[in-house]
Amino acid sequence: PSTATTAASGHHGHAGQLDVGRPANVDGSRMDMTKTLLAATAKAVAPSSNPRPTNTAFASGGKRWASGSIDPASENGTGRPHSGHRPSAAEPWSSYPHARQSSDCLTCRPMSDIGPSTLASVVGISLTWAPLSLMGRFTQWQGYTCHLQMQTDSLNRLRENITSVFLGNGAAVDRVLACLLARGHLLIEDVPGVGKTVLARTLAKSIGGSISRIQCTPDLLPSDVTGITIYERDRGEFRFQPGPIFHNVVIADEINRATPRTQSALLEAMAEETVTVDGHTHELPRPFIVVATQNPYEFEGTYFLPENQLDRFLIRINLGYPAPPDEARVIEQQPGRRELASLQSVITTDEVLALQDAVDTVKLEPSLVAYIIALATATRTHDDVQIGVSPRGSLALAQAARATALLAERDYCIPEDIVCNAISVCAHRIIGRSTMHEGDTLTARRLMQQVLETVPSPS
Repeated sequence: PSTATTAASGHHGHAGQLDVGRPANVDGSRMDMTKTLLAATAKAVAPSSNPRPTNTAFASGGKRWASGSIDPASENGTGRPHSGHRPSAAEPWSSYPHARQSSDCLTCRPMSDIGPSTLASVVGISLTWAPLSLMGRFTQWQGYTCHLQMQTDSLNRLRENITSVFLGNGAAVDRVLACLLARGHLLIEDVPGVGKTVLARTLAKSIGGSISRIQCTPDLLPSDVTGITIYERDRGEFRFQPGPIFHNVVIADEINRATPRTQSALLEAMAEETVTVDGHTHELPRPFIVVATQNPYEFEGTYFLPENQLDRFLIRINLGYPAPPDEARVIEQQPGRRELASLQSVITTDEVLALQDAVDTVKLEPSLVAYIIALATATRTHDDVQIGVSPRGSLALAQAARATALLAERDYCIPEDIVCNAISVCAHRIIGRSTMHEGDTLTARRLMQQVLETVPSPS
């Protein structure tokens, strides 16, 4: 701090601290200043496109901005323009995770890039007492909020792209996105003609990765899915020819029309993201998701999915028939033939991987973990249940709850995140005593609903 300013404030500054007197309307504690600064960002608006004045004086209670450790005119010595400028790799602040954003955004810029007049107009007080350590924490908080905004924007683009083709049933779209974020696989079950394949193809085309489609039939072989080793006579060696499973998004259409032998070829790929052929293990690309559709078991030419295959699917959903207004829009717009043909990807595979990593950071309180375990235990001890939810099912429910919280723009889970996913995650893992060999999904859903009604949730 400058000598004149220090003398005017009546006390001495310390190293690494701006100290030019405390404002009259702010308590002297650092905690109050932190709260003031954090509250200010919620009200922040985009700064003016005009460069800030280079002088250090500003009208706020007759105070003067300190011209010592941080000079608003010099921008920490970089000499960077204040607006209309995208940072280069040579600039010190480009190492921030949010430096890729526009410098015109107040939230996306570091603390040292916000002038005193801007902050004073936002906070409404004279910022005359601000330790540099506090500014560092404020800058870190800015980077977190900007990163969270980037995640929200990506999810909104993805949701809007899917709903532009798959009309109605927004709850099903949210379950699909939660499955993608949780690194799971999706099983869509319903009668023909309700949009199962359209929804699967829309999700696949919205992600900027490779796509493959497997039309499952009774004569489909496991090697038709995983790939095969062929002999090249001209080179005198064997070469592995990858199958359609080696893509980011794999659509297995009418999976229960394939034989159990072929269905089991997906087990290793869905569980470990690898494929082993002729003793050699091959890694699958990431992200990797299987979106399978199936018809009800009562239809001719279908095979039961084995229990261990069903357990590999994180979520199973039923679409149902659309509401009359949505069905009218489908008839008028024909999105499966028009919009789907020209649909473009709106999110890259790197963004998908970043969102999946963000799901792992969502907080799940111990009380919610206990609630998930209580639900799983209740299915295992239910009188009408032959096989209850496995530990893999408990883990899947926790991961789906985290993904749902991220979709709701939260970094923590609440009990509703678990409740809304319980049936879609756990019902297909339950086998009732009376319907053990009938594939009755309605009974499993009813049993899971009973468990939800009997197990108390955390308050």
